[in-house]
Order: sequence, then C-alpha cells, then structure tokens
Amino acid sequence: MSNLRKRVCIIGAGPSGLACLRYLTESRERFTVQAYEQGTESGGCWVYTDETGRDKNGFRIHNTIYN
Repeated sequence: MSNLRKRVCIIGAGPSGLACLRYLTESRERFTVQAYEQGTESGGCWVYTDETGRDKNGFRIHNTIYN
C-alpha cells in the first residue's frame, strides 16, 4: 500500500454527497476529501427554505418541501 493519499472531490453536499464524505473520511484507506456545495448550506433537499424561483446569482432554488 502506498503512503500517498488519494484525493477525492465530491460535488454537492446533499444526502448522497454527505454520505460519501462520511464513508471516505472513515475508510481504512487514506483519502483527502473536499466537498463543494452550490448553496449556502449543506444538506440539499433536507434544508427547508421559504424561497422559490431563483437566487441572487440566477440559479434555480431547489426546494422539495412546500407549504
């Protein structure tokens, strides 16, 4: 086994990205992991917001929970 750490980039910090991040950081192999999230909070569809439409940068606000 090499002493070099494998570098992994996770795009999106929603449910799948967070599960992947946890798995890789707790694995027996050594990984350097970096997660990137477009939104202001991690959690993806688990994060509730009243906002709909588009954000200040013009990106669509994904919200799976509505009143």
